[in-house]
Amino acid sequence: MIGLVFLIIALAVLYHPLLSLLFAITGFVLIPPGARFLEEKLRCRLTAAVKAVVAVLLLAVSIPLMGYYVTADNVEAHTQELLKKKEAMEKAVAMQKEQQRKDSLHKVHEMQMADASSLFTSGKYADALVKINALLKDSSNDELLYNRAVCYSKTGKVREAVDDLKQLLGTGNKKATALYNKVNPVRRKIIGYCTRCWDGSTSGASGRGACSHHGGVKNWNEPIYQEYRQYE
Repeated sequence: MIGLVFLIIALAVLYHPLLSLLFAITGFVLIPPGARFLEEKLRCRLTAAVKAVVAVLLLAVSIPLMGYYVTADNVEAHTQELLKKKEAMEKAVAMQKEQQRKDSLHKVHEMQMADASSLFTSGKYADALVKINALLKDSSNDELLYNRAVCYSKTGKVREAVDDLKQLLGTGNKKATALYNKVNPVRRKIIGYCTRCWDGSTSGASGRGACSHHGGVKNWNEPIYQEYRQYE
């Protein structure tokens, strides 16, 4: 049983190979199967006294070695603990710096928003446009996008205004829809002519007999219109 205990200890300290080997040898010598194996190989008789002497000698070597490893393990554990504390402290400092950076950026953003709003409200659209463009580079904002469209329309950049307003039409923004229809209204152009009958139908005939079954001709050359917007 003592031999089995040593073998179990050998398995428990496998992370220290030399110490594990000494415990394994001690256990192997003490268990009957191990003793018989050694007797056969060495052609000798392993008495209880011999086993005891071998075990004592191996223990004499193992105990100091075990003390050394215990000390080394304690030092390693302490070192790892210090490293973890250092990492935790560095992480806390990094998080604090990141939060300070975000707070600083937020303050700058708020100041830029206030400047852009002030310029926009006072009708300084060209100056407001510069501020709004800078703000929209960092984040999207429907209100800013609408304001930029207004600035574009006020400074003669209708195409750019339409492009911004198109992004807002799908969001149900009523102000954007109204401005879009204002700067890019529906127009009509004549693409042809037709013969209009009195009952409202049209006829492809252009001579006698046109609209004969529809109450007669109301308009021989009624224009056909196509609706379009200047900026599609």
